[in-house]
Amino acid sequence: MAYALSKVESEDLIKYGLISEFVGRVPVISTLSYLSTAALVHILTEPKNALVKQYQKMSNLSLRDKLWKK
Repeated sequence: MAYALSKVESEDLIKYGLISEFVGRVPVISTLSYLSTAALVHILTEPKNALVKQYQKMSNLSLRDKLWKK
């Protein structure tokens, strides 16, 4: 099934029922593969500006603000 989806073209989407005006506005049709849990954890934690690190900094800042106001 994944292989078949990787070969989808604009005409296939129109035959499926999407209107041609919409299909014409989508310049690139691509498929995605599933991520493993390990890959998702790596993406969320390892990069320089990882989301988990950003959330940790924001929560620390808000905690400091709350403690400072007391």
